[in-house]
Amino acid sequence: MPTASPSSRQRLILLSPQPIYRFGLSHLARSAGFEVLGESGDVTHALDLAIRTQPELAALDFSLGSQPATQLIGQLLSAHRDLRVLVLLNDPAPRFVVEAMQAGAHGYVVKSEPIDAVLGALCSVAAGGTFHSTHFCRRPFFKFLQAGPSAIRAALNRLSDREREVFLHTAEGHTPTEIAALLQISIKTVETHRANVVDKLRLQSSAELLEFAHDWRHAKISLSPPGSD
Repeated sequence: MPTASPSSRQRLILLSPQPIYRFGLSHLARSAGFEVLGESGDVTHALDLAIRTQPELAALDFSLGSQPATQLIGQLLSAHRDLRVLVLLNDPAPRFVVEAMQAGAHGYVVKSEPIDAVLGALCSVAAGGTFHSTHFCRRPFFKFLQAGPSAIRAALNRLSDREREVFLHTAEGHTPTEIAALLQISIKTVETHRANVVDKLRLQSSAELLEFAHDWRHAKISLSPPGSD
């Protein structure tokens, strides 16, 4: 079981609307060497708890409260500049991961992952590092995302205008035959453009392109206008 080293930041608050989950994670965190300063199941108390206790780490359930969790992340970081935030996700949807990281979270883990993975996430973020859930890190899209959404935009900006069109239609789930009809080009030309996209994005296969395009669409990361820097 991962443990927090003596030099790592070990003071922790747990923010989740689920009492049973807070209880279990609190017990596990303590067994791994963390000092749990408090718990909260609502947004107002969560912010007050962070201001009052000044922890080094907050484990934040992305489903906490009615307001967007991204707003709470911003409030927590504004109130405590040195705070590290680990987001706990129910749903491993790409959109939630992107939103959490853009809001300033230092890592994310799916709540259903094995105990060692959740504690490993706590230890990594507490020690000043980042953590990317095993649900995501093997997917091509998330290899880019580790460098930030701007890295994904930069990669897609390497595509020509026609390659972008083919990529966008691929992301929408269209087959090469359908794309050829939509763009009024041959299927062979579509396949050539798709091969170029695979090469420019440094993917390994058409299957990886389909996976990457699907994740990009659901992450809702915008493309820069064609021809922009």
